[in-house]
Amino acid sequence: MKSFVHDFSIKSLFVQGSSSGIGAGTALLFAKEGAKVTITGRKPDGLEATKQSILNAGVKEDNVNVVIADITDAVGREKVISSTVEKFGGVDILVNNAGGLLHDGKGQAGASADVDVLQKTMDLNVYSAIQMVQLARPHLAKAKGEVVNISSIAGQPKGAPRFLYYCMAKGALDQMTRGLAVELIAEGIRVNSVSPGAVVTHFAQNAGMTDEQAGKVNIRS
Repeated sequence: MKSFVHDFSIKSLFVQGSSSGIGAGTALLFAKEGAKVTITGRKPDGLEATKQSILNAGVKEDNVNVVIADITDAVGREKVISSTVEKFGGVDILVNNAGGLLHDGKGQAGASADVDVLQKTMDLNVYSAIQMVQLARPHLAKAKGEVVNISSIAGQPKGAPRFLYYCMAKGALDQMTRGLAVELIAEGIRVNSVSPGAVVTHFAQNAGMTDEQAGKVNIRS
């Protein structure tokens, strides 16, 4: 018996940032439900690990499309869309999962970080998402498809030390989701977001935090 109400065996989707963490788990879940999945990210080793976990779950290799690309770059975004359409014939579901907490390389984060880190944070968490929606929109409209934005409870009213720019970006992503939802429904495209809490990954450490600092992070809705 299927665990989902919908039949995903006729669906194609791509998941940004699927070399680890939430993205990898999302890709695996949909693939196990029969969807044709494009996994994408900048880390070949991580993508290969995600692909192997999908294949080990009994999914046919033809149902997995691996695209190494940086979706903050226009060429990378075009590459992901064109590859998905070429292999699977269209795009039914777009999962905007790319995101992250960035630092300035000087050990600074939050309000102490250089302001150019804010631009990079917005590029990764917000601008890449809206640009992917714009590129996928014709295909999503044809399929009466769906967009799922992976946000965070960091975008909700309570923030956390050292997370300022990330909180700003996720708040913007939430508002983008609301705006797109009321606009794109006229074309049959549904837009929603998911706001996870803390997940056991190396998210904070990758942003330059020590294990001790990461353990003290407290973001609550």
